[in-house]
Formats: sequence, C-alpha cells, structure tokens
Amino acid sequence: MIIGVNGFAMVGQRSGIHRYAQDLLRALLAIDQTNSYVVWLPHGSGAEDGPAAPNLTRIVLSQSVRDPLQQVLWETVLLPVALRRQRVDLLFSPSHTLPPLMPRETIGAVTIHDLGFLHAPRTKTWRFRVFMRRMVRHAIDSANLVLVNSEHTRREVLAFGGRADHVVTTHLAAGAAATLPPSPSIVERVRARWGLGDTVVLAVGNIEPRKNLERLVEGVADVRDRLRRRVQLVLAGKSRRGLDRLRHAIRDHGLEADVIFTGYVPDEELSALYRYAAVCVYPSLYEGFGMPPLEAMLCGTPVVASKASAIPEVVGDAALLFDPYSAKGIADAIVAVLTDASVARELVARGAARGRRFSWEQTARATLDAFTHALSRSTERSAGFLVTGPDPGWPAAWPATGTG
Repeated sequence: MIIGVNGFAMVGQRSGIHRYAQDLLRALLAIDQTNSYVVWLPHGSGAEDGPAAPNLTRIVLSQSVRDPLQQVLWETVLLPVALRRQRVDLLFSPSHTLPPLMPRETIGAVTIHDLGFLHAPRTKTWRFRVFMRRMVRHAIDSANLVLVNSEHTRREVLAFGGRADHVVTTHLAAGAAATLPPSPSIVERVRARWGLGDTVVLAVGNIEPRKNLERLVEGVADVRDRLRRRVQLVLAGKSRRGLDRLRHAIRDHGLEADVIFTGYVPDEELSALYRYAAVCVYPSLYEGFGMPPLEAMLCGTPVVASKASAIPEVVGDAALLFDPYSAKGIADAIVAVLTDASVARELVARGAARGRRFSWEQTARATLDAFTHALSRSTERSAGFLVTGPDPGWPAAWPATGTG
C-alpha cells in the first residue's frame, strides 16, 4: 500500500494538530516497514527536520506555507495530480480537509479533531464557522475513513452525519515535553527568565476564548485571596484571539504582576515549566482531546481540569474535575491541591499511571489497522462485493486506543 500524507498540517510550531501529524507519522514509520509513505510538504516548512525512514519519500513543494492561496491551489488542483503520479492508494489528511476531486483509484482518510465550530460558537468568527462547517461536511461525506481523537468527538461526528462504519476513534498521546526531562540548568533558566516564585499555576494552550482563561484568572484571584499569598499564573501558548479581554480581566483582578505570558515554548522548556508548577490547570470549554493534562501527569504535576467535552475521557480519575463555567469551582480545585499534600500526592500517582496508558505506538497501530481495513473494504466493493447494512468487518465499538 502506498500512503500519501498531505503535509500542510505538519508544519509550523509544534502545537495541537502539528504535534499530532508529526508524532503520528513518526510512530507509523517506526512500526510499519511494509507500506510506502509519500509526504508532500510546502516550501519553507523545515522538511529536513521531519521524520526519516527508508520507506518514506518527502516531496518539498514550491507552494509556500505562508500563502493560503497557494495552499488552496495545491489541495484543489495539484494534489489530485500528484496522487495519480505517485500511484497513491490512500491519502491521509491529518486535519479536516480532503481534495474535492480525488482520483478514483485513491481512497481518502481524514482526521476530524473536533466540532468546536458547532458547540462553542462564541469562540470563533461567523466566517470561520461557515468555512469549517462546509469543509468538515465535505470531508465526512467523501472520506472512506474518518479518524477522531475521542469517543466524545465520534458521537458528535455521527450526529453531524458521519457513517458509523467509517468513523474510528484513535486516542492521542502526550507530546515530547513529557519525555524530555530538563537539565537543572534549563529549569533554572526558565525560573529566572520569568521570575517564577514558590506557587505557580500553569495553563498550557493557545490563548483564545474557548480556553476559558478569563474565568481562570478570576479563579486564581480567588485562590490568592483565600490563601493570602502570592500566586503566579503562567499562560504558556501562542496568542490568537481574545487577548484584549483577557488583559482587562487581569487588570480587574489586580493580577498584572502575577500573570506571565510566555508565548510559544519549546518542548524542553515546557517540560521544565510542567515540573516547576505546583498545579497544572486545564479550564477549556471544549476540546476534542487535550494533550497538556497528559503531559503534566507524566511530568509529575497534579492536574485539575474542566469536566467539559472530551477532557474527562482523557484524564479519567487522575485529575480533579470542575465546572468550567464556575470561577469558584476552578478556585476550589486549585486550593485543594495547594493546601492538601495528600491530594496532590494522590493526583501525581494516578496521573503517572494514567499517562502511561496512552502512547503514540498504540495510536499508530490503531491508525494503520484502520487504513488497512478501509482499503480492503474499498477494494472489495470496487470488485463488486458491495456489503449492505452494517459492515461486518468493522468492530461495532472500535477499541479506544490508550484506555486499557
């Protein structure tokens, strides 16, 4: 089987979908020496830094990663031509899109990471929501295989019109920050750069409305007032939308000196931040999975997290859960960790066990099984063996990778 990968999702700083695309491909190449892989990467993407293997062909395009019009040209016109030229059996798109015109001999597999544009409408512009609705609708309708990162997202994709025998859950795993123990010098450098004190509350993720950071700021101010000591909130992630409102909230609660914006943090420094923090908070209103809690758990940091969307599915009983719409609930969870050593120790122990249940090898094996089955099913049907009703070869409840 020749597997093509649309590498536009693999470029940029390692966060979110970029992490998924890069870590999954690396894990697939580690377990699969039978199939061939072709990855198309835009110019300026740092392709030389990606994974390498004898069965991998990397093709660097003239299209720029920074030019959205060139990306549209690639995915709508040039990619279908490239698929025929490389005789690709299966095209894998790690992020929501498939070409509108696929060659008949190539089947499509796409990952739908979440349907946040439907369920958290206030966190995105209406133009973005309209665009995403159309893009995801086309991908779900045209794909031979739809991968999702959680059972929560699988249920949502089915409600959005996905076919049960086409939608497969492959849970994710922690990023490299969880497996890179920092040297003492890096920990000290991180501490000194941001002036970190004794009580650090860490939140990892891009700064945007659905991350619920304004309410987190209110909760941290409550923690400060209850404990009567300095509490620093470190926000580690790129700024996207809602930064002005967040800064207003910080000023309103008198936390200007105690909220630290780090911007994007490289893995080794992020690992140091996880290990330095007294508690990691994940207050998001909506997630299709959520890597930061797993990373924090594997770094030995207690986690408190939102009970919304797929987050409880990820953290299990290894985190204190709170109502993300309650600043008091957020504060209660943080205070419980900061004031009760036994609670913190229990969360650390459970977190270590929980984090080990997810791995990129498991994700890759489930993904490869899904690819193989989808191609086999397509071949049988094209040969005239069309199966009506539920597909007997597709498990009714596909094993949830990483959950046991």
